[in-house]
Amino acid sequence: MILLCMVLSIVIHEHQVKSENYRQPENFGRIGQGAEKNYLLDDNAPVRTYYIAAVEKEWDYAPLKENTLNNDLSTAKKLIFNGGRQIGSRYTKVIYTQFTDGTYTREIPAPKYNGFLGPTLKGTVGEKIRIHFKNMASRPYTMHPETNVWYNDDSEGALYDDNTPTSQKFDDQVQPGESWTYNWELRANFGPTGDDENCIGVPYSSHNKPPKDRDTGLVGMMVVCKPGVLRHDGSRVDVDREYVLFMGAVNESFSWLIDENVNRCRNPAECNSLVKSGNKDFIESTIYQQINGYIYGNGPDFEVCSGEKVVFYAFGINTGIQTVTIYGGIQSWLNRRFEGVSIQPGIAKVITVNPEGTGRWLMGNTNLHNFQNGMFAFVKVNQCPWIKPLTTIPSGKIVRFYLAAEDIITSPTPNGILARAGHLTKERAIREQQSINAGKIHHGRFIQYTDETFTTPVAKTAETEHFADFGPHVYAEVGDILEVVLKNKLKNRKASFVPVGIDIDKKFEGILYRNNRESKKLCGRLAMPGETKLYRFVIRDNVSPNPKLGLRCFSSFYHSAGEGYVEDVNFRLTGPMTICKRGGLYWNGKQVGYDKQFFLQASVYNPKESLRNPYEGMYPAYRPTTITRFPSINGLQYGNVKGLEMCAGETVLLSILGFAGDEDRYQSIIFEGNSVKYSGQNVDAISIGNGISATVIMTPDNIGVWLIKSGQTNLQEDGMIAKYIVRDCGRKSYIPKSISSGGKLWRYFIAAVGVEWEYIERKIHPVTLGDMRDPNTDGHLYVRDTMKFIGTKYAKAVYREFTDGSFKHLVKRSFRDYHLGILGPFVRVEVGDTLEIVYKNMVNFPNTINMRNLKGDNHMVRDQAENGVPPGKTTTFRWYVPERSGPGPFDPNCVGRSYDSTTNPLKDSNTGLFGPLIVCRKGVLDKNGNRNDNVDREFAVNFEKYDETKSHFFKLNTRLYAPGRKDCNDPVFVESNQMRAINGFMYFNTPALNISVGEQVSWYIMSTGDKSSQHSIKFHGQALTMNVFGKTKRTSVISSEAGTYYTAEMLADHASLWLMSNHVGENMFKGSMARYTITEDPVP
Repeated sequence: MILLCMVLSIVIHEHQVKSENYRQPENFGRIGQGAEKNYLLDDNAPVRTYYIAAVEKEWDYAPLKENTLNNDLSTAKKLIFNGGRQIGSRYTKVIYTQFTDGTYTREIPAPKYNGFLGPTLKGTVGEKIRIHFKNMASRPYTMHPETNVWYNDDSEGALYDDNTPTSQKFDDQVQPGESWTYNWELRANFGPTGDDENCIGVPYSSHNKPPKDRDTGLVGMMVVCKPGVLRHDGSRVDVDREYVLFMGAVNESFSWLIDENVNRCRNPAECNSLVKSGNKDFIESTIYQQINGYIYGNGPDFEVCSGEKVVFYAFGINTGIQTVTIYGGIQSWLNRRFEGVSIQPGIAKVITVNPEGTGRWLMGNTNLHNFQNGMFAFVKVNQCPWIKPLTTIPSGKIVRFYLAAEDIITSPTPNGILARAGHLTKERAIREQQSINAGKIHHGRFIQYTDETFTTPVAKTAETEHFADFGPHVYAEVGDILEVVLKNKLKNRKASFVPVGIDIDKKFEGILYRNNRESKKLCGRLAMPGETKLYRFVIRDNVSPNPKLGLRCFSSFYHSAGEGYVEDVNFRLTGPMTICKRGGLYWNGKQVGYDKQFFLQASVYNPKESLRNPYEGMYPAYRPTTITRFPSINGLQYGNVKGLEMCAGETVLLSILGFAGDEDRYQSIIFEGNSVKYSGQNVDAISIGNGISATVIMTPDNIGVWLIKSGQTNLQEDGMIAKYIVRDCGRKSYIPKSISSGGKLWRYFIAAVGVEWEYIERKIHPVTLGDMRDPNTDGHLYVRDTMKFIGTKYAKAVYREFTDGSFKHLVKRSFRDYHLGILGPFVRVEVGDTLEIVYKNMVNFPNTINMRNLKGDNHMVRDQAENGVPPGKTTTFRWYVPERSGPGPFDPNCVGRSYDSTTNPLKDSNTGLFGPLIVCRKGVLDKNGNRNDNVDREFAVNFEKYDETKSHFFKLNTRLYAPGRKDCNDPVFVESNQMRAINGFMYFNTPALNISVGEQVSWYIMSTGDKSSQHSIKFHGQALTMNVFGKTKRTSVISSEAGTYYTAEMLADHASLWLMSNHVGENMFKGSMARYTITEDPVP
């Protein structure tokens, strides 16, 4: 790093501590891999042999040429039909194909519902998988397991610079006409844990040039089971039926075969020109939001019997988070009930379904954009005489709600509040004013009435004031009959009531679609304007929360689909729903055991998508909004939600529903000031997929006014913020221990300093090994440093540690910390202690340092967020470390958090102000901050797309490094400044990720940034364990979203140089890759 004239620096911390004898927590033996043996498989281990080839085949995404949901082809036609400027739904693809033997002459037919997926491989822990692979296509391809499989370098099937000899590279690039044998081992320390399902899914794909290989078609699924689960024929003894679901966007313009496929256009020359120029409309016509290679339900229905136990091995690859939702019933994952399950790239989840109601049911992705573009299929539930259906005898109690769907005209800031998550800058003021001046928004709202006359609305109370545009709370217990009487008071659109996550009788389903695949007749229970409809649902035992998990209730939601799912959600016709075990609810719907409950919907609405019908002339005085994206909480922006008030020490339940539009694949939510319990952990941030509810528990101990805000910095800027108030109501609240009573004081001297940062010092592409300075080499755009492009060096601001309060001497980083790169120093604390940061701002813009998930006083947090520390000034900050900030009962001994600047979150993070905070159980750290448990090494890795156009120093960087640049809005120039990095390094430049065989390693995985900061971190060659809902899960792929953090543990037992990359294809392809080394030699 080169110091700039702004002055830079770092420092050491000073500890005033008395170390205690460390004892492992009682449940430590079930955490991590340290408690397990390294199970080797000998030559006598059973071997399952497969013969698989990569074969070029013709594929049709829409063989029926129909939208089998509702017959509407207005959006689908660009994807389905051939034309002069579009290819249509037929493409040549490369597909994994199974054969009977090594002659590769007799193909084993794949089930039609598998689509273009490769064969489903099966294996049991303790077995070996031997795959004889032949490449019968026209360029190099491979086979590579994405997770939970042991392999040597010559069976990895992944091409990258791993220092292996040529003899171990043939598996990484099997040439056309050539063959290779892959040997994979299903070792116990890589397979399912005791807490895992009986079988886990392991996606496989070609990893020669992974993003392009996958878009070309080479993906499939392997199922790895515990001993005794598989029969001789590969079927499971514990389930009745199995399906594989591959959900995600496939970009045919990125396929290796696009040059061949453009010849399918009626005007091939025109289409070839469009793809070469990157024409947006043409590219969009080649992106398929598919399920197993089908769009708009053109694939076969997934047929099951009522009462069967059915599993779906669902996975995504290459692209963002998908949400699997099956209407008319409930799904479970890890024995927990969900209305939908999020699927991250490279990760397979085993979803269990016990279908009850017969009929044809919609199964889709509840991401609004993906659903609209065809990512749905159907599950057909048949009544089979050999299966005894599930039964529930209703208790006889009828729970009835009177709801009306009504037109509303409102403002996103009706209360005149403009709360913000940081300093008011000129840019922020402009954004806020645009929202205020945007005009009124016409939308809908569910309103509850007292009876069937629909004349008297149920009065709002202090407990329901916060609902705003979110519909009223609908609730029931197992055994109840839930009735909703819906009156449609909308002036010119249909409405309906659709509960998600409970059994539905077909005659009460509120979605209009085909109940018979062969008929275009549409069925669904919709209420026309002025009409009243009854919806009736029996709450059966199969939707009860799992009693083994100690859960009383699960949260879900309902919505209207009168004009369509996408249209009505954007029209804000949604509301919360809670289903509990018997005795789980009070008479008013409040859950037993909690003092307060709140319901929040974090959504990005697009008003234009809500208006299928024209509204001109409806309201002469109303000026329609011109803004198409409204990030909001309960329909309101910038802290305008009222009624989020609680007392310190109360037990508060918060149910949060996420919805987003085409650009936002998930929602991440940060709880400022107080932490929450979620997924068996103490956190201050959660990530939720589209159309999914998450429930967290807060016991606030920090009095003051705090923010609930989006973890995506762009959505914070655009108003996705709510305020909540914690009052001192005389209850017992947390009082930190003083130093004299045994707590420790940890003091660090940290400054924001300026540096010249190098993202890509070694400019050799890690896959092609080409010189990236060559314009024909992948990644050249990001190293281009002509007079009009900045290149790889940028002025940045970073956190650095100093030796003392004079801020003259930087603390020199040790080898173990060198991997941190652009990140600030490790800040380590223990539960019950006090953290003091002496902070100096040595750059030229206001900023601060904020320790996430610790207890700081409200005045300090608000002041640093709104004003920051002025340039040149020094401030002392103090935080306490309550129990709720530390590891949960099933977590490792230390867990990763983060610190950042909250003065201008969007610009501060893109400029480089971010660092790792480690919180440990009491007694784990010695007086120097070193661990004294069984963990030998720690790594903190932050995956972030640094948008340098949003850095505080963008103008400076352009002036210094691209003086010839005039148009800074040029899309090519903007993209050249999108640096997808790991700790500030791209393309294998992250240093010092070195481990010795036998070491126990903690990985602290973090993400920060805007809407594009969704990452699936893939570790080749090793498996890790982590806590998920209080269970120990084993995986090699960990998903991390903006504002979130995760801790995983690894026992290093496989010496080699391994790839760590981002499984979101675009991020990996554009630089988010690193190597980590496991060696037999000692590592400092």
